Amino acid sequence: MPILKEFDLALPIIGPLSDEMWKEKRMNFSNEVRCICALYERLFPTYKTDCSWKVLVRCVEKPIDQIKTVAGVTEVQISFNINTYNSLKPEDKKAMVLSVLQQGIERVIEVKGWKKEFFLRAYNGVIDAHYTNQWIMKKPKSSPNRQWKAYIYCEHDLTVFQATLYIENKNGELYSKTLLFREAPDEFAFAQRLGEIKWVSNHEVIFYNQRKDHFWKMNIE
Repeated sequence: MPILKEFDLALPIIGPLSDEMWKEKRMNFSNEVRCICALYERLFPTYKTDCSWKVLVRCVEKPIDQIKTVAGVTEVQISFNINTYNSLKPEDKKAMVLSVLQQGIERVIEVKGWKKEFFLRAYNGVIDAHYTNQWIMKKPKSSPNRQWKAYIYCEHDLTVFQATLYIENKNGELYSKTLLFREAPDEFAFAQRLGEIKWVSNHEVIFYNQRKDHFWKMNIE
């Protein structure tokens, strides 16, 4: 039985593919919704289904009352107006994304008979987090002499993802923080840049990307 672990929203493909304006709208929307969808995913408990590993909510003006599952992706359509969404302030956009996502999920729950409490846990968790998707990547790593520790703080927002290297002393007091990179808020764009921390001495720490072909170095004076 597959484990349900991904949730996403998408605009429909309408008009000719040469319609660059619509393609740009679709891409911007897909990027912006990821901060809330990814937070929902992280808060969602392990849940096995009969055939679905992902729920995709199609945001359309005139939805069709039909739910289908293809290759493990369960699709549902929900009424949505992109112009209304684009007119909102950032925090209101996040709230709208969560609302539409939950509407689609609840339609699927009705048909599939899934346990609603699992989804409410993630939904309420996003609200409790004030729609803020921030986390520490992996566990902090200590220097060889145990005097320092370093960790990567990730911030996933509507329009940008950024990773910051924090260094603290053994008492938890901040020594420095360094912005490592800013990237588009799409996991395909930023995930490959998130690698690992390695202390090469008591006073020098390095952060590698996944491929280990690029790194950032920080020295403690």
